Amino acid sequence: SGTDAWLSDWDYEVKSRSSYDGDYIFLNQYTGSSPDVTIYGKATVGGSQYPVCINVTYVNDYSPYITGLNCSDNIVNLTFESVDGTKVCSSRSDRLDDLFYGMENLETVHFGGNFQGNVAQAGRMFEGCVNLKSVDIETLDFGYASIYRSMFKGCRSLETITLNCNRGTNLSSLFSGCTSLREASLTGVAGRQNNASDMFLNCTSLETVSFSGMDFSSSPYFDSMFEGCSSLKSIDLSGFNFGEAYMMDKMFKGCSSLSSVDLSSAS
Repeated sequence: SGTDAWLSDWDYEVKSRSSYDGDYIFLNQYTGSSPDVTIYGKATVGGSQYPVCINVTYVNDYSPYITGLNCSDNIVNLTFESVDGTKVCSSRSDRLDDLFYGMENLETVHFGGNFQGNVAQAGRMFEGCVNLKSVDIETLDFGYASIYRSMFKGCRSLETITLNCNRGTNLSSLFSGCTSLREASLTGVAGRQNNASDMFLNCTSLETVSFSGMDFSSSPYFDSMFEGCSSLKSIDLSGFNFGEAYMMDKMFKGCSSLSSVDLSSAS
């Protein structure tokens, strides 16, 4: 098929992903040496073509998942490519928790609309990716996602991000420690974000952050949301509803450049 040769750089197996969707090629670990990696939505093994998924292994309630990606140190630039309309997916279906966790050498991820949609959870998805500079996360469908906890925590090379958080309920530590992040644009329509603790904690380079259509009306937790954002000069929170808030301590602690907070329509 022209895509099969790439499998020689992977430890993989063919098995059923569930009782109703048949066999998949499970990518267990990247074993190649090239820093530039492309993963395809389908490949042929033994004369038969199968869809491709990233294997995700459960450890325990406290440890990050081990995935076919985060157990490799060699990947720097990663691209996903659909085949005949079939996109790459996770072995856990719509849950992308820890998918890239701790990949310290990873610099770019290009989804390009070629990774599964309908994401339900993305906790710690990129946490600890200290060299991550670019990811087109906006091409993923987060219409069903609720958990974004620590999604980009510690991504200290990331400078800009656009993220749709429609149904997000846990945004705690979302960008905590992203010390190079200058601009963040967050959008949402249907969701109610109920935990914003430490959301931008110690984002020391953050200059611009925008919230469009996001509903914080059920959020009790805003503590340390912008703590340590020493470059932030102004912020528009006019659409926020603080009616349920009871944890707002240190929300702007250390925001030494902040001179304007728009609360004109907030309640």
